[in-house]
Amino acid sequence: LQLMNPVNYMPVSVLPSNGNYAAKAYSISFDKTAYMYVPSRCSKGKGCSIHVALHGCRQGKERVGETVALHAGYNEVAELNNIIVIYPQVKKSLVFPINPQGCFDWWSYTNNNYANKLGPQMSAVKNIIDTVRAIHA
Repeated sequence: LQLMNPVNYMPVSVLPSNGNYAAKAYSISFDKTAYMYVPSRCSKGKGCSIHVALHGCRQGKERVGETVALHAGYNEVAELNNIIVIYPQVKKSLVFPINPQGCFDWWSYTNNNYANKLGPQMSAVKNIIDTVRAIHA
């Protein structure tokens, strides 16, 4: 996950991804990098909420860089309301799983569980949330 500085919203450091996230990323069309914004008042032990912001098709890191994470407006709202924002990234794939537009799975390209907690992308997002919660609990 990449942390964004709460003062200027710019990336400040890259942390190694959770092994489960990185190892399975390719097989579910995830980019190996995700972004995260942590408000200034959300230091360890503050009990901040978490929001996951999923980008649209053709809006992942490989296509638009950090634009969505930096300029979608979530960070400003998160800062005012003590909400950590996680920005997982999906990339395009022309081989299995076929995802030519770099979309999150909304039509079952990963498997038929795509829309529930058993779906591979939703399971990966849950793992990311659990990791962030453990760090910022």
